[in-house]
Amino acid sequence: MTASRKHPDLYTFGESHIHETVRGKDPRLAAREVSEQIHTLPLFTPEFCEKLIEEIEACGQWEAGLKINFFEAENEDTSPPGLKNGHSLGKLPGLAAVYNQIIDRCVIPVTEPIWETFETQMYRTPYVVKYDASNPELPVGMAPHWDQCGLSMFVSLNEDYKGGGTRFRQWNFETGKLPAGTALIFPGGISHEHEGRPVTQGHRYVLICDFF
Repeated sequence: MTASRKHPDLYTFGESHIHETVRGKDPRLAAREVSEQIHTLPLFTPEFCEKLIEEIEACGQWEAGLKINFFEAENEDTSPPGLKNGHSLGKLPGLAAVYNQIIDRCVIPVTEPIWETFETQMYRTPYVVKYDASNPELPVGMAPHWDQCGLSMFVSLNEDYKGGGTRFRQWNFETGKLPAGTALIFPGGISHEHEGRPVTQGHRYVLICDFF
């Protein structure tokens, strides 16, 4: 099913989608290592994030669980029954292509010099995860886990909530609330086991992408 578009401008790549800190500049200059191999990067503008949330909510094709097999067809819902708090950008045809251009321009030039032996071959279609403090049908956070990929990236999409953040137990590091549009990039695997800290008020939106 193809959803109607609430914000048509999201579906065309434009420099205005990219955070002003890295727009037209070398993104490596804006990346910061905040803990052991954990980096932040201003990526999207707050306006892009706000529109993306509205677009996802208007589409409303939330799924339970997160797809493990990234070779699955985008329209094949094989997720188990449970809390429906994940929404693939693949449900909005054309949006993932814009996202991919931003990744190629701003993220890959940062990651490959940092992890010199890791050459990105592909990345999973990104999805938005929603944590909600008031809706019992949605989770407030995520239990400790590690990602089965080469690199992981989260992008904070909003700030109007309390609590939240991501905790890396091995490194005794917690992000706290990141500014909307800020990406958090780190290695997948057991070395960077992490958890989504509970939201205590409001709802938190995070865009997630895995790199292989």
